[in-house]
Amino acid sequence: MKKRGMIFFLCGGFWFLLFSGIFYENLLADEEISCEEIRQIWFEAMGMPENHEFEAEIECVEKFVNDEFQGEILFQKNGPKTRQKMVLLKPLDLKEGEKRPGFVVPYYDPDRMCGYDLVTKKRQKPGREYAEFGRLLVCEGYVVLCVEAYPFNLLADEADAGRSQGLRFWQRAAEELKRQHPKWTGMGKVTSDVRLAVDYLANLDCVDGDRLGIAGHSLGGKMAFYGGTLDKRISLIWASDFGMRWEDTNWEDPWYWGKDKVEIFQQNGLDHSSLLRLHAPGTFILIAGEADGERTRPLLTQAQESSQRAGKKLEIFLLNHASGHQPTRETVESALKLIRERFAN
Repeated sequence: MKKRGMIFFLCGGFWFLLFSGIFYENLLADEEISCEEIRQIWFEAMGMPENHEFEAEIECVEKFVNDEFQGEILFQKNGPKTRQKMVLLKPLDLKEGEKRPGFVVPYYDPDRMCGYDLVTKKRQKPGREYAEFGRLLVCEGYVVLCVEAYPFNLLADEADAGRSQGLRFWQRAAEELKRQHPKWTGMGKVTSDVRLAVDYLANLDCVDGDRLGIAGHSLGGKMAFYGGTLDKRISLIWASDFGMRWEDTNWEDPWYWGKDKVEIFQQNGLDHSSLLRLHAPGTFILIAGEADGERTRPLLTQAQESSQRAGKKLEIFLLNHASGHQPTRETVESALKLIRERFAN
């Protein structure tokens, strides 16, 4: 086993800590490297905001009921001057005093995860039914919190206006985040926002804090993966086609990690298998179709084998439909069955 040392790398103007030597071998094969050390590496890389003291106040602006769930439209402070939109979904048969498993479901906007236009209360257009993770989960009987994503919870533009600007909107958000918090990354912000949502969900009287999950598709998958692996309260992660390997999606964009940091991660063998290792003991369900696939399996295997050596159980399920970015009926039904088995009363 190679001797470990410490070395500092300068990345994008910010210092963060990595272990020297053959980083991949040390991080995954050396049981002396604790999960706390790995967790600290990732938090150091994500950076910290400045002048970011606030109370995560909640405002409920509307309640509604449809044929599938009870809904509450909420706003949660996620910064001194910003809020994130959330929609709380409760099963129709939820009884007073009853506790159910809870899921956080982040995405660009909560509308598409709950499956309804939150203004008209009409169903979303057909074609993405199996990506509506919030609606699917509440119909399974879970309490669900659908959460708006950065950059839509940072800039003042209405979400529809932001989407019409395309990548320019995302670039503006990255520039604004850097202006406000030069030592913070986009992945640091999304992880912080998800944690705030988990804080709220976990403290609801109707939620069983020992059975918490997080689920997301695409960008929501990125948020679910980081939010779930870095939060010990989360015992189950369901992610869909978010591109787990660095080269399989746009992790290098400035609104996520930035090119400089991803290059240093790659040069030093830091990949997402080390982050997944933090989820043990726990369950990770990955639906693959385009951004993920069989090429993702080595990362999953590395994390699982490392957890086994450490005496921790990490359940991993790769459901690969290999037919495009949207999840299929078969893979979603398989994922929901796995969740039922693990969150049964």
